Amino acid sequence: MSKKNPRVSINQLESIYENIEESVEIGEGIYAHIKYIIGMDEMLSLVYSIVDACINKEDSEYLPEAKDFFTRCGIIKAYTNIALPQDVKKMYTLLYGTKIYDIVCKHISNSQFYVISQAIDKKIEYLCEKMQSECRREIEDLAAKCDRLLSLAQDTFGNVDMTDLAKNISEMPKWDVNDVVSAVKRVRQPDEVIDTVEAKYPGLIREIPNEE
Repeated sequence: MSKKNPRVSINQLESIYENIEESVEIGEGIYAHIKYIIGMDEMLSLVYSIVDACINKEDSEYLPEAKDFFTRCGIIKAYTNIALPQDVKKMYTLLYGTKIYDIVCKHISNSQFYVISQAIDKKIEYLCEKMQSECRREIEDLAAKCDRLLSLAQDTFGNVDMTDLAKNISEMPKWDVNDVVSAVKRVRQPDEVIDTVEAKYPGLIREIPNEE
């Protein structure tokens, strides 16, 4: 009878982990601690922060030119103890004018970096499609509202002299239903106004006193 293979213990698994962190020379006499991998929470936070920096949700705009810069910033902050300057110009010079980023990338997990890169690209693609969809929906809603407004205007003011109507409306300090009805009454027969408006707004005309 063959013996069952013994289970591999957690302690045995932990013994084959890659070095989680090491001290690496990034410049002459300058050493930085670089993590081989980061935790899941840190990885998710890194992806979200880079995506948020590249997407301007208020203006529905994607900034591809900023993606690489914020990716470099995020990787340095997440995997090392290097303090980046607050000044953006100095930070840019450090990230692109030195080999620090390249050195860091050589000492982190290639597989995890690949996952992070793919997640960033897919998240950006998803948000861009979502913003485009929302913009199309807003345009369609606006077009539908314009169509309804034009239809209502045609039904209500079809036989009105628009010059006289504009003159009366320009005298109104505020726009409300009562003012519009009053203006229409000045340029159209009362019976026609009552028939048209009463059909769309039952009971409205009865509440508005006739002008003498």
